[in-house]
Amino acid sequence: MIVKCKMNRPELIADAKWRLHLKSNIHVDEVDIRLGHHYVVYGITFRDGFPWFYVCEGDDPDYLRPHFSGFFDVIDPSIPERWLYCEPGHFEHGVALLPEEWATTPRFYERLVDGNGDAMRLFSKIRQRLEP
Repeated sequence: MIVKCKMNRPELIADAKWRLHLKSNIHVDEVDIRLGHHYVVYGITFRDGFPWFYVCEGDDPDYLRPHFSGFFDVIDPSIPERWLYCEPGHFEHGVALLPEEWATTPRFYERLVDGNGDAMRLFSKIRQRLEP
């Protein structure tokens, strides 16, 4: 799945329901994604029914963060092979579509953010498989 950033400022979201959702989930004026940049989606999580895409920010291929889907246009809607549906209560805190390795590894995202070597190696394998 590939998306293209169409905006990175929450106040530019036109839909009032989407803006309210963003206000309760992020507390900055601008998010760290680049306008016009294409991003590989490494997972999808749902917050209050709204999809958020896990993408790598900036130039750091290991800096994976969820970003509101309304900031993007979907360029390639293909769901990669070996992604799993995760139900509410999953260790990634709710409904999600994630690569199999991530979905079956407890606290994977938390460990990745903490710089855990095993999680970083596993994410490197996921990246290699998903990048065009």
